[in-house]
Amino acid sequence: MPALDQLRPKLRRAARLRLEAANCLRIALNEREHQMAAQLIDEALKLEQRSQQLLRDDAT
Repeated sequence: MPALDQLRPKLRRAARLRLEAANCLRIALNEREHQMAAQLIDEALKLEQRSQQLLRDDAT
């Protein structure tokens, strides 16, 4: 089990990644070009997956 001082930075990082994912989706919704919107959605998915991975790693 990781020490608390190691756990908190990972949780903060996970939260920041999740916020960035939400920002990407917000921008994608207002994007007129389909290609750019698709790229933003792909980036949001990657960020959210990394956030989830960090949370899973901390749980184990």
